[in-house]
Amino acid sequence: MTELIETMRLEDGVVKRLDYHNRRINQSAEVFHLKKIDLKEAVNSYVKMHNLNQGLYRIRALYNNDLTLTHDKLEETTEITANVIPMDCIETKWLEHKTTNRDQYKTSEYPYALYYDKTERITEFNIGNLVVKTHDGYFTPSKNGLLNGVMRQFLLDNGTISVRDFTLDEITERYNNNEITIYLINSLREWVKVNLQV
Repeated sequence: MTELIETMRLEDGVVKRLDYHNRRINQSAEVFHLKKIDLKEAVNSYVKMHNLNQGLYRIRALYNNDLTLTHDKLEETTEITANVIPMDCIETKWLEHKTTNRDQYKTSEYPYALYYDKTERITEFNIGNLVVKTHDGYFTPSKNGLLNGVMRQFLLDNGTISVRDFTLDEITERYNNNEITIYLINSLREWVKVNLQV
C-alpha cells in the first residue's frame, strides 16, 4: 500500500516549516484521493505527548487515510558524495509527490544520486532538491518532473534561491572547473554540500 511521506526537522520543540509540510501532504492527498488531514495539529500534539522539547529529531509521517508518526534522534550531516545518473522513471506522479513508492530513486556506488532526465536536464537528488551556487546567485531547477520539496519552496518564497535549469554538460564542466558549488537541500537536513562524482 502506497503511503504519503513527510519527513520533518524538530529542533528544540519546534517543527521547522510545518505549515509547508501540512500544505504539501494535503495537495498530495487530493491527487491520491485521500481525506484532508490537519498534520500541523497532529504533529504538535505528538511533540507535546512525547516531551520532545530539547534536541534535534526527525519526525516521520506516513499517511493513507490513517496517520502514523514516529521520531528518532537526528545527527547533523554537512557534506555528502553523490553520483550523477539518469532517472529512468517517466511517470511524473511518482516524481512530483513524496510517497513510499521509491523504486525510481536508484543509486550506484554511493547512497546519494543526482539525476538527469531524458533531455539531459539536471533534476533532483534521491533525497532532496538541488541548489547550484554560481557567481551570480543560488539556483534550483524548474519543478517539472521533480518533487517540489518543502525546503525548496520555502527558499523560493523568501527569495534565497531562484529557478534556472542546468544541463548535464553544463553542470559537469562548471563543477570540474570549480565555477559552481552543489548543495542538496531538504527540510530535514536543510543545506548539505555535495562532492559530485562526474
